[in-house]
Amino acid sequence: MKLSVIIPCYNEEENIQQCLRRIPPLEIESEYVVVDDGSKDGTRQKILELMKEDARVRLVAFDSNQGKAKAVKAGIEQAHGEIVMILDADMAVRPEDITVFLAPVFNEKNVLVMGTRFVYPFDKKAMRWINRVSNRITAWLFSKFLKTNITDTLCGTKVLWREEALKMPLGRDRWGDFDFLLGAGCRNLKIVEVPIHYQPRLAGSSSMKPFPDGFVLFKECLRTGYLLARYRFANPFGFPLDKL
Repeated sequence: MKLSVIIPCYNEEENIQQCLRRIPPLEIESEYVVVDDGSKDGTRQKILELMKEDARVRLVAFDSNQGKAKAVKAGIEQAHGEIVMILDADMAVRPEDITVFLAPVFNEKNVLVMGTRFVYPFDKKAMRWINRVSNRITAWLFSKFLKTNITDTLCGTKVLWREEALKMPLGRDRWGDFDFLLGAGCRNLKIVEVPIHYQPRLAGSSSMKPFPDGFVLFKECLRTGYLLARYRFANPFGFPLDKL
């Protein structure tokens, strides 16, 4: 069994090497698939330098920025492992903490493991107040949509079996978090949240802005709820997930 840690990144030259070096020894064989989403800084060169030191590091590169969802999708398609993990390069979720994500996925295949940032206290600088409020609203909505308890819809760290990841409808929006929830709902995957410590990114700045990105995300949340209801209604008649 092998784990593929997929790290999408855009303009993360100050973070990417440290992120990879901080990944702890894992229980299973692993590889690190770094997807450079058309970075305009020295991110790609930093990855190439580390590849000379660590044979586990692989590079998938876009010439232009495609958005996180498409970067994650490319990483999944290029992964060699039976299990895939999505990890952000900004280290707001500490690489040392990723081991807590593995136990639930070892125990069963029909599962999507996601991090929740709202169990442990965190520095208010790590997340704007408007992001906290909007996340609470979307978490409540998805709890209703999926008839389960979700506390955090936008934590970037996720783990699932690759055969399920390949069936996720990624790319409908730039980020892909709601796409994973939509896919999990349509495929009846059990959603398991694990508490993680959250901190401000160590260097650089986030490419996501409160406006207009926050409005776009909320619109995508509602659209995803509609698609989930539509799929569940039409599925007995053969409505295909890949057409969502």
